[in-house]
Amino acid sequence: MNWGKGISIAIILFSGFILFLVITCMRQTDINLVSEDYYEQEISYQQVIDKLNNASMLPHQPDVRDDASGVWIDFSKLSNYQNITGNMVFFRPSDPKLDRSISISLDSDGRQLIQKQNLQYGKWICKLSWQNGGTEYYTEHPLVIQ
Repeated sequence: MNWGKGISIAIILFSGFILFLVITCMRQTDINLVSEDYYEQEISYQQVIDKLNNASMLPHQPDVRDDASGVWIDFSKLSNYQNITGNMVFFRPSDPKLDRSISISLDSDGRQLIQKQNLQYGKWICKLSWQNGGTEYYTEHPLVIQ
């Protein structure tokens, strides 16, 4: 085999590989964005920053932990936890169809139990957004359900 045939074969193989990649990318239909309305969320992100700053000023943060009985959200270390209202979003980075939004409904001890059967195994981000005494707060807690 001479140089001309070798170069021609290399160019044909490379072109075929590029064509294969283009066809594979064009057939991909399950493109998951983090959020469908991320432009609108970006515009109002200053409100989230303010809520994060409010939460960082608290002497104690809410606790999110996973045990055998479920996922516990614990606000008991916060003062006046009886008046807390808000919601929590269990965000699944790998599949937005699994995201769950749950209202905060604390028991008399300032805790709430989320049953595990509603959450698949894997990585989650628990996004807590709550109000207490007229002030709004926001925190995120990474969580691995096992």
